Amino acid sequence: MDLEHKIEALNKDFIRRVTEKANEAQRIVDAKNKEFQDHFAEELVRAKRFASEDAATRLLEPIYNFDLAMGSLQSLPKELQNYMIGFKMVHSSFVDVLTALNVKELDVKLNQPFDPLRMDAFEETDLPSIKPGHVSEVIAKGYELHGKVIKFARVKVNSQKH
Repeated sequence: MDLEHKIEALNKDFIRRVTEKANEAQRIVDAKNKEFQDHFAEELVRAKRFASEDAATRLLEPIYNFDLAMGSLQSLPKELQNYMIGFKMVHSSFVDVLTALNVKELDVKLNQPFDPLRMDAFEETDLPSIKPGHVSEVIAKGYELHGKVIKFARVKVNSQKH
């Protein structure tokens, strides 16, 4: 084999190796690009899911106030009962907006173990009928948006003193 054939063989081998490396580099770039696109898509979905969080959180306080008002006005004179119906309609409208925003009420019940990830201990009680470390009263409802707590339930917790 003469020198020209050796040079040509070396050139072909060099071109083959460079092409392999270029293809490998392109595969890496494509994989990184797909990884970036997937990450961006996940972030976009997350941002869309929680875009309504601020609006929902702002609605929770008026709903809480309506709950308090309606709870204290249970025994109204007959002349004022129509006002209570109006209050209930407004309250229902607020709740409908929260439902449309995918806000769900936390399921917090009496005698349920206190969960600091979903509840805020407002007061401690000492009731023999309730297990220690368990909810003795729900003072204010808690809410979540797509599984994320946006308002902790305010509860009374029975003491550990028994």
